[in-house]
Parts: sequence; C-alpha cells; structure tokens
Amino acid sequence: MEELYENYLDNPASVPGDWRDYFDKLAQLPGVVARDVPHLPVVNAFAKQALLGGYRATLSRPVDDKKQVSVLQLITAYRTLGARWANLDPLKRQT
Repeated sequence: MEELYENYLDNPASVPGDWRDYFDKLAQLPGVVARDVPHLPVVNAFAKQALLGGYRATLSRPVDDKKQVSVLQLITAYRTLGARWANLDPLKRQT
C-alpha cells in the first residue's frame, strides 16, 4: 500500500482506479493543508544524514544559559506563589 501511495504521489495515473479514488479522498479529508510529497526522498535524506553522523546540537553561549535559568526560576516562583495564594476551596467545603 505504501508503494502504491508513493506511485500515486509521483503519477496518479500509474495506480489502479480504485486506489486512485481512495487516495483522492484522503486528500479531501479535514485537516489536509497541501498536497503530499513522496516520502522516499525524505527517508533517503535522513538515512544519508545518519551515515554521515547525524545532526549535532549547537552549543549555546553561557549568556543564553543564564537567561534560561532565570526564566525557569521565574516560572517556578509563579508556580510556588500561585499555589500558595490560590483559592483552592472557593465553595468553602473544608471549613
């Protein structure tokens, strides 16, 4: 089925009519934004990149790390203070 779909993406006339109708209906489903592209070139590109050693993460500068830590500390403060000051029993069932 995957091979049929790849052939359909390359040339819709190359697959039998019932499969062409099925794949045409898939493209009309809600949420489909654009025409699909063949998957084989994408898979081959990832395989080639894996053979070359894959992608490496770039190291961030120390300034970025300090900013990230500050943001995380701010988030933690909001969580802590928010939970402390929150009205967790608005209907006063526990009193």
